[in-house]
Amino acid sequence: MNTASVPGPRTAAALAARRCETETALQGVDEAIARLRREQAAQAVAG
Repeated sequence: MNTASVPGPRTAAALAARRCETETALQGVDEAIARLRREQAAQAVAG
């Protein structure tokens, strides 16, 4: 019986690529949230 406790090199590479893509997407979300907060703050000051 084969257990999946240690991923093979191709699987590990796929996981690393997915992790990198996820981190990039999260960074974009963080930047979008920060931009929205800045815009809301600017409107509150101007309004």
